[in-house]
Amino acid sequence: ILQNSGADNIEIPKLIQQVKDNILSDITNKLKEGKRLTENNKYDDALNIYNELLDISPDNEEVRILVNKTQKTKQKYFEEMKIKNKKIIDNAINNGIEFYRNKQLKEAIDEWKKVLEIDPDNEPSKMYIERALKILNMLEKK
Repeated sequence: ILQNSGADNIEIPKLIQQVKDNILSDITNKLKEGKRLTENNKYDDALNIYNELLDISPDNEEVRILVNKTQKTKQKYFEEMKIKNKKIIDNAINNGIEFYRNKQLKEAIDEWKKVLEIDPDNEPSKMYIERALKILNMLEKK
């Protein structure tokens, strides 16, 4: 309970201002951190920070804009990665097939393993590896 002495009345506005300054500084730092995370493609981490800020300040229009922008950037990034990965996968599968045709089975398997690093459920690569391994095993038994 605050007492009504003259000295206390002078300190209270200073304390209130310090609290406001600290909150503003925290918000500013979190905004900077969110932007940095977004620039480094860490969209979920950035969105978590922005959601914390919205918990503190639900009507903060700047944060709402950043959330919207970050969600769109995240979606675009993952769409681009999907296209890029598809090209890498197609390339590796085709390279593997070419190695296979040239009887370079170990090299073919290495190419198809690259596919599985990106897409562990890629059935064609699994099938090609299995076939090549069977042939390698047969050749080793001779």
